[in-house]
Amino acid sequence: MTISAFNVPARGPILAAAAILASCAASLCRAQGDPASGLRIEIDERGALGSGYALFARPEEQLRMHIQAAGGAEEWKIEAKPKGPDQTTQFQIETLQTLACEFTGGELSAALDDGIVWKAPQQPGWRKISFVRKTSRKAGPAQAKEDQTQSGETEARIELSVCVLYPFNAEKDEAIEGSPIGVYPNPRSPETPPFVADNPNLYAPPAWFIQVTPQSAELKVSPNFRLGEFSPAEQTGKTHFIALDPRLVMFLEALRLAVQAESPQPRPLKILRAFLSPMDRARLESQGVAYPPFSRYQYGDGAAIIVDGDGDSRMDDLDADGQATSRDAELLADICEETQDRLRIFGGIGVMRNPKDPQFPDTPYVDVDLRGRKTRW
Repeated sequence: MTISAFNVPARGPILAAAAILASCAASLCRAQGDPASGLRIEIDERGALGSGYALFARPEEQLRMHIQAAGGAEEWKIEAKPKGPDQTTQFQIETLQTLACEFTGGELSAALDDGIVWKAPQQPGWRKISFVRKTSRKAGPAQAKEDQTQSGETEARIELSVCVLYPFNAEKDEAIEGSPIGVYPNPRSPETPPFVADNPNLYAPPAWFIQVTPQSAELKVSPNFRLGEFSPAEQTGKTHFIALDPRLVMFLEALRLAVQAESPQPRPLKILRAFLSPMDRARLESQGVAYPPFSRYQYGDGAAIIVDGDGDSRMDDLDADGQATSRDAELLADICEETQDRLRIFGGIGVMRNPKDPQFPDTPYVDVDLRGRKTRW
């Protein structure tokens, strides 16, 4: 474990919140740090993060981590044991803050005025980065000796988990660390559909994958979504690998807010399926479940979603007609299109009236992806 400690100013300027994606409405997708610790960690183009969040970095990528620490000298009014009527004592608490950055693997490549630059190791896998804030307080004037209980040291911590991504070469690889991925279809094959043939770069296989373990599946990738929600249900409890486009996470957070704005009742999104490897697609096809060879699920930017406020795994009654029907899915699809237009991130949107996947509940749902070209079915 490498440890670097540095002093934090008692009161510093408030940092501007970084965008998750500079060109999008990233304020929709921002965590607010960890109020209990008095710390706020912001990473360029990723927003502010708190404990329990996952980060992703390519081997040897450098992450600029900006730190805002609340606190400093405080004025306390203490009721002293009176020697006469209405006698009180005011005194100053002297505060010293230190912030230690602890990390397993990688290196501290630079120290900033307001944080650090951490360089990811070359070897893929999960790493921990912790920011430990220690505050020492010492009571001021001697007449307040009976109030020395205000003195002492407190400690707070923000711990982030970083997955150094695993490279994947689709031309020669069919597995990562022994975990099967399968063979991606060739977008330049003569048999490809016209849209794919005209846009082969949109169907290039993912170059980087995330390792999902039973432990990392519980980590947050945004304020309202966990990493494991983007994994195939069949892989629950197993170590496996997924591709995940960060734009999909941002889009779903923005969509969640847009859906919620339509109702005073809780309207959370539920992901029925996100990533699907070519191997998984072939397995489902052998079971009679046909996904297209170029299904966007394989590229990490597609998801099957419903609105599920009551937790019954069925589409909610969005149009208030007393039943959940494909009309409710149509309304969700309309909000998807509005959200894509607002974020200027385009892709496919389709209403599925009956589940075709054995893992899905019996409900209409919406397929959405961010392939780069607007289409609807």
